[in-house]
Amino acid sequence: MNSCSRRLMALWIGASLGLAPAFGAPDESPPLQQILQFRGQVAVGNDGNGVLADTFAPTADGPEVRFVLYIDDALGTGGGPAPSPVRGLTITLNDEVVFQNDEAIPFPVRVQVGLNPVGGERNTIVLAARGAPGAAARASILAVRPAPVSF
Repeated sequence: MNSCSRRLMALWIGASLGLAPAFGAPDESPPLQQILQFRGQVAVGNDGNGVLADTFAPTADGPEVRFVLYIDDALGTGGGPAPSPVRGLTITLNDEVVFQNDEAIPFPVRVQVGLNPVGGERNTIVLAARGAPGAAARASILAVRPAPVSF
């Protein structure tokens, strides 16, 4: 048995004994790729309400792709004071309410959503917020799929 065969045999025996997870091998979930499909921020005006409406086309598809709506509190980038979080938020995606909360929101929030297929109609999204003037929330839609693995 040559040295390469011995190494492969040792790896196979180690995997069969359950040692592989301890070394970060096969039992770990595969790495995921996240592809931004949409990002927008809604800010509350002086009347206590804010609305953002937009459209976007998806760029990812396939049987393993999932779409996730990610909502956070739109913290600033350090250039000034961060806006306060909104008190109420409703997000409508393609004429369907996918998130609604009329109280303080425990950020971040993740919701699995469906999008129109690539090459089809553009997706529509509406973010409607309530709160103190200047309060803000940010929403992103990510396509999540297994990352390509090169050998």
